[in-house]
Amino acid sequence: MAATEGAARVILIVGGAGGMGRATAARLAGPGVHLALAELDEAGLAAGAGALAAGPARVSTHRLDVRNPAACRAVVDEVARLAERYGAGDPEGYRRALLAKYPQRARARFIQPEEIAATIAWICSPEAAPVSGAAVSLDFAITAGY
Repeated sequence: MAATEGAARVILIVGGAGGMGRATAARLAGPGVHLALAELDEAGLAAGAGALAAGPARVSTHRLDVRNPAACRAVVDEVARLAERYGAGDPEGYRRALLAKYPQRARARFIQPEEIAATIAWICSPEAAPVSGAAVSLDFAITAGY
C-alpha cells in the first residue's frame, strides 16, 4: 500500500512527542487517520511514533522548531500536501487552521493532557459537525470571568 492510501483525515500535532501531544495522538489514532507529529526533540518524535506504530493510524514525523516561522510554514505546507494527496480536504483551509494560535491559562489546576486530547478528539469528530467558528476555552472559565 502506498504511503498516501487509506487516510481520510490528516492531523498535525505540534508537540507530538510527549505530554498533551502524545495523549492527543493516542486519542485520535484510528483507521483512516494519518497523524503528522511535529516536535523539536527527535528522540521524542521517534518514541512517539514508535508508541503508535502498532495501531491503525499512519504516522509521519516532522522535526520542527516553533520559534522559526519559516520552519512552521514549511511543516504546515508539507502536511497540507499530505492532505491533498489523501484527498482529505482543502489544503488552504488546513494551512489557515494549522497556523492559528490559541492561548491557554489555568487557575485551579493544570489541565491534564488527556483532558485536552478528549476535547480535541471531540472537535475532530462528527459529533462536533454543527459547531463552527467557535473557540473552546480550556481554562476553567477564566476567560469568561468566573
